[in-house]
Amino acid sequence: MFDERSGKWIKIYRGLTIALFWLYIAFGILAGIGDSSAEFLDIGIGGDDDGFLDFIVWVLAGGFVGFIQLVTNMLIIQFFNNVQIIREKIESR
Repeated sequence: MFDERSGKWIKIYRGLTIALFWLYIAFGILAGIGDSSAEFLDIGIGGDDDGFLDFIVWVLAGGFVGFIQLVTNMLIIQFFNNVQIIREKIESR
């Protein structure tokens, strides 16, 4: 069940990476709604009175952080895939 040589761990990590990406986007949307309506968060990042720029800033920030996290983790996943392929080729000799 806990075989470290199995490829399922890379698939689990890939799934967690994608889920975290969408969570960052969702957080940006929720924080943007909260900041623009001044319901639970009133930071005033956008500097406008109606709060639309606050919403846009939060959504862009959540998307940017999510994208950076996604790219970084996908590079790590590709590294793990390459190490696993090399290990399998060495063991098959």
